[in-house]
Amino acid sequence: MTNYLVKFITDAGSAIHEVAGDTPAHALTAARKRAATDPDELYFEPYTRQDIDEIIVMDDNGDPECTWQSDALRLRLAASDLLIAAREVVASWEGGHLAEAVRNLAAAIAEAEPLPDGAAAEAQSQGDAA
Repeated sequence: MTNYLVKFITDAGSAIHEVAGDTPAHALTAARKRAATDPDELYFEPYTRQDIDEIIVMDDNGDPECTWQSDALRLRLAASDLLIAAREVVASWEGGHLAEAVRNLAAAIAEAEPLPDGAAAEAQSQGDAA
């Protein structure tokens, strides 16, 4: 089992801890469990503790290997693409060329949708994104 450096990120700050796992995805699962069951042990300052928006499992060089993002963060990150796609749908509707705009909107919605529990580690693993 390997010890991974894991960064827990909120809007107010971050905390870094070692988490054991056979793979980065296993370490991410363990980190998510730790964040859900005992977030006060993550050493966030009491006045800055917020919901955790992102968890990053890093290699020895500090490079990300596996990540998880909260549904709220995924939506915030997708907001500009959603707005662009929605404007395109409105413009295409008025011009009578809707199909491509709807496909683009569907792709933007897919980026903003919550991931099922357990799917985040696989879907956002840096190795899987290539």
